Amino acid sequence: ISNEKAPSRILQHPTHNFWPEFFDHRKANTYVSGYWQSSKYFMGFEDDLRAIFEFKNNLLHENKELSEEMQSEQSVSIHLRRGDYISNPRANAFHGVCSRSYYQSAITLVKQQNPYAKFFVFSDDAEFAKAEFQDEPDFKIVNNNHEKNSYIDMHLISLCKHHIIANSTFSWWGAWLSRHDLKTVIAPKKWFAGSEDEIVDIYEDEWIKM
Repeated sequence: ISNEKAPSRILQHPTHNFWPEFFDHRKANTYVSGYWQSSKYFMGFEDDLRAIFEFKNNLLHENKELSEEMQSEQSVSIHLRRGDYISNPRANAFHGVCSRSYYQSAITLVKQQNPYAKFFVFSDDAEFAKAEFQDEPDFKIVNNNHEKNSYIDMHLISLCKHHIIANSTFSWWGAWLSRHDLKTVIAPKKWFAGSEDEIVDIYEDEWIKM
């Protein structure tokens, strides 16, 4: 958007998938609206974007201890996105929440590939997360970053070596920003519960859809 004057037109994303025609509509003074959730929009500039989005603040106290543990273990982030996906009827109908069977299948696959995997669970509903994984010895619920510090959870997710993400932009970016070369990322194959469109471009080619 130009700083010289207010936007003169609105470009609305017409699909939840990659829209290549976007590059034919780039003009000054344009407000871009929509999800635009695909790395195809910045293909070839991945390293630049990861550098721009690098977390600047040093981790302290419990977060520092968690980061050291994540980098020394076969760490796996798990994200349970709930919040308005549960409480807001419209959000629930459109987004939905990932099922228990999705997480169980993803965890089983990760354990098969990494017998020494250690899981770090992130959620906006810590009590639910604790109830889900209370009997799992190799699971740790991360629940020390709230409100203005919630972004630190994305920083920690990005430090994990493998990822089980939710249908959520938050864990998508956490997994995408991870620089671990051999990372496994598992994502729900149904991203929008209320959409009849087949969502394909939100996923990286090497991600596993379940």
